[in-house]
Amino acid sequence: TTNCTEESTPLPVQENCSTLNGKCKSNCNETEIKIDAECGFLTVCCNPKSANITEENLTNDEAKFLIYPKAIESVALFSTKPSYSFSVKNLGENNLKNFVLKYNSNLFSISPGGNISIEGNSSSNFNLTVLNNSKPIREVVVVETRGKKQYLLVKIEFTTQAENISTRYLREQNNLSSTYYCSELSGVVCSAGEVCGGNIVESIEKNCCIGQCAEQKKSSRAWIGYLIGAIGIIILIIIYVKYRKVKPETNPLKKSSLEMGKI
Repeated sequence: TTNCTEESTPLPVQENCSTLNGKCKSNCNETEIKIDAECGFLTVCCNPKSANITEENLTNDEAKFLIYPKAIESVALFSTKPSYSFSVKNLGENNLKNFVLKYNSNLFSISPGGNISIEGNSSSNFNLTVLNNSKPIREVVVVETRGKKQYLLVKIEFTTQAENISTRYLREQNNLSSTYYCSELSGVVCSAGEVCGGNIVESIEKNCCIGQCAEQKKSSRAWIGYLIGAIGIIILIIIYVKYRKVKPETNPLKKSSLEMGKI
C-alpha cells in the first residue's frame, strides 16, 4: 500500500465535476482512482509520487487532433516538382508529443520531419514536396501519435499543358466537391489588375492565392499598345502612298484658257 500525502499531485479533474473536486484523500493507495464517464478523471486519491501513474497514460484516449485539409487534389506540370501545405491541429489542452509522419519517401519529402510536438489548441504547419513526377500519384500520408491516426489523401496528376494546372484542398476525402473558403486556406483572392505571388489553388471563391497579391506590372501589357500604334502608322503610310499615286484632275477652266490661247 502506498500512502498519499497532501504534497502529492492530484489527478486532473475537469470543470463542473462533483464531489471531491480534485482534493487528496489521506491514507489511500493508487488503486482507489476511479474513472467518471462524464467528467473524465475523478480524484478519490492523490497520484502517489512513487506510483507508476502519469497524466499522459491516463489521458491516452484524449489525444485528439485533425489534419487540415483531408485531401489534396492537384494537376501539375511534368517539368515541376510542386509543393503543398497542410496543418495538424491539436484539439486538446495538453501538449501532444512524438507525432510520427508515415509516407512514401520515394515520392514525397515532408518538412519539418522527425518527432513533432504540438502544444494544446495549436497547429503545426508542414510542406509536402513531390520528388518523383514520372507518373500520377495517389498516396496517403499517415499522422500518428499515442495510437491515434489521421490520414491525408494526396492525388496528383501531371500535364504538359500550363492551362490545365489546378490545385484543390478538400474537406473530405470522399467528397471532391467539398472545398474550402479562401480564408480557411490562409489565402487571399486577388482583385482585377493583381497577380498572385505564390501558388493558386481552387476554393469556393474560385482562384485563391496562397501568398501575396501584387499589382500587375504595366510593362507586361505595354507591348500591346506599341503594336496597335505601329499598325496604325503603317496603315496611314499606305493610304498616303496610294493617294500620291493618283494624279489630280486638271482644272477645266484653266484647260479651256490654254486651248483658246493656242488658236
